[in-house]
Amino acid sequence: MRKAEEKDLKELSAYLGQNPAMNLFLIGDIENFGVDGNKVSVWMDEDASGIHSVFLYYAPGRSLILQSYEHRIDQKFLEELIQQLDPVTISGETSLIRELNLDEFPVHSECRFAAMKKPYQKTDTSEVARLGPEDAEDIMELLNASFPHSRVSKVNTEEKGSRYYGIRKNGNAVSVAASSAECRNLAMVVSVCTNEEYRCHGYAEACVTKLSDDLLAEGRMPCLFYTNPQAAKIYKKIGYEDIGYWSMRQK
Repeated sequence: MRKAEEKDLKELSAYLGQNPAMNLFLIGDIENFGVDGNKVSVWMDEDASGIHSVFLYYAPGRSLILQSYEHRIDQKFLEELIQQLDPVTISGETSLIRELNLDEFPVHSECRFAAMKKPYQKTDTSEVARLGPEDAEDIMELLNASFPHSRVSKVNTEEKGSRYYGIRKNGNAVSVAASSAECRNLAMVVSVCTNEEYRCHGYAEACVTKLSDDLLAEGRMPCLFYTNPQAAKIYKKIGYEDIGYWSMRQK
């Protein structure tokens, strides 16, 4: 096991590229921030036959992401890394995460992972606009009201590898969909929510459709996680297809 360096980018890209959609966070973070900087650090289990596992730590979110197609995770190294980094979350493909001893992370959530491969042209997206710094406070209020267990203290609408789309009413953003971990061929759709007073008008569908279509037009396949059955109906309607399962363990 060793820490990855810039010279390892080609090999890492080939390994993660075997299943790019499921490795979107890893690929996006590496493309946007490198492998050994202030935001991202990467470790790899490698021998003469190639890479067997990858560990990526995203410092701003205190998040550790794991990948090993062979399910060959060094438990001792993982424990040392947890002690060293003190991550808040550990995530990866469900079948991999289930095999690990993560007693320090008792909060367990599993979700479906879906991707959209072609544009959807049947939803009116004329009210959807790109949101900017002036909308940051509205977005933060929406996120905290919609996801009370994941408190957001700051929203940066101009952060590298992400963007926010939304619908404004009376000058305020009332529905939002954002992207994260954008890279050459992929992007994650996140933070889909609507102010409670403006729900049931198709605003979330319009925001996700516009964001997804624009990403596809740029050559980026949009992906997302979901657990909510109502959200699933929206995503399936506009063309998202299930491609796997993802798990997150939290302290």
